[in-house]
Amino acid sequence: MKDVTQEKLKIYITTWNVGFSEPPDDLKADFLKDLEDVDIFAVGIQECKFNTWLQKLQGTLKFFHFTLMNVITMWRVKQINLIIIYFVIDDALHFC
Repeated sequence: MKDVTQEKLKIYITTWNVGFSEPPDDLKADFLKDLEDVDIFAVGIQECKFNTWLQKLQGTLKFFHFTLMNVITMWRVKQINLIIIYFVIDDALHFC
């Protein structure tokens, strides 16, 4: 029988009606400042230029080692799901 270690995941879920505005220069200063211990990040955005916001979110979240998992469209709301993928070798953390 395998010895399985269980760990808790921390998930950050939010929505943002951006009202057709452009992304701010520094998203980390807004709602991304608390992401250091988060494993999965999901945000629903609406009323925006989606590709512009997606590029800005991905660029900012790379700083936290997040990778785009998928984008789900629900009517006019786009849900962006990002995840941190990592593995451990000899007690060292490696991000993908």
